Amino acid sequence: MSWISTGDRAQTFHMYQRSAKVKTEMLRLTSELSSGRKSDLGKALGGDFAGLAAVERGLRLGLVYKAAADEAALHTSVMQDALQTVQTQLDETGPTLLAAAGAGSSSNLDILAVDSGARLDLVVNALNGRIAGRSLFSGDRPDQIPLISGKEMLSNLGPLVAGAATAQDMIAIVEDWFLAPGGGFETTAYQGGTSSSAGFTVGDGDVIDADVSALAPELRGALAAFALSALVGNDLGPADEASRRTLLEAAATRMIGSQGGLSKIRAELGAAEARIETARVRNSATETALSIEHNRLVSSDPYTTATELEAVQMQLESLFVLTSRMARLNLTEFLR
Repeated sequence: MSWISTGDRAQTFHMYQRSAKVKTEMLRLTSELSSGRKSDLGKALGGDFAGLAAVERGLRLGLVYKAAADEAALHTSVMQDALQTVQTQLDETGPTLLAAAGAGSSSNLDILAVDSGARLDLVVNALNGRIAGRSLFSGDRPDQIPLISGKEMLSNLGPLVAGAATAQDMIAIVEDWFLAPGGGFETTAYQGGTSSSAGFTVGDGDVIDADVSALAPELRGALAAFALSALVGNDLGPADEASRRTLLEAAATRMIGSQGGLSKIRAELGAAEARIETARVRNSATETALSIEHNRLVSSDPYTTATELEAVQMQLESLFVLTSRMARLNLTEFLR
């Protein structure tokens, strides 16, 4: 080899350089094999980090979208549970009350009317539900529970219906209080916001709106029906049996009639849930694709790295052998 003709000092320096280079390469390959990542990304990417930056940005956005989709899924699921509670109360009370108002005994009718107060409370409590500190049916004021209690509603209605001369007068008073714009429900009972709640951004340009507030006419109608029956149970309004039956029949009819509107709300909410699930699947697929690309850019191939490491180890062993042989070129070996 050509370097044998150089002086001892030059030989030593050359061997030192070569050994240091091989050791540095061995350390690099050992690090890549243990960590699974390329040690010099700049060199591996040719100095162009734009692609890696775009991938990492996509992964970060994916985490944001995933969190939003998970929150939206939980939010809509709990809303469905609350609306199911309302629907169950309507299902259980409306037909039974209607049958009793038509042919039931006075005592049974009284029991059902009194029971309506408790059911009104159940409906209000369901609509006042919260998740993660956020009210479900408060519009753009999620920090505020939407409704006063059922008992407070009845207390507000009590003086208004006390002087009602006929069943029809009492029905009109209760319905106006709950349904008329600017009526008692909007000014006293409802405490949420009047604008739409903020949606959930679950993807690029994909915003899920789950905007159902207790101001919805369908929910107000259900509340009015329970309140009307509960007021009869509190012995308010016309006291004759015929009027009481008329009032309870009207309440039952409105409970049954509320079912269609409530089912429509739940169907729209179900469509939002389907979109959320689609977004979650899409986000998961995007995350997988970006993760694969990220690994391609920053991860080292373990098979290639192991092969290169083995070759470097052989180079290092050759250097050790060569250095050992050179060290034997002393005066005794020279004179032998």
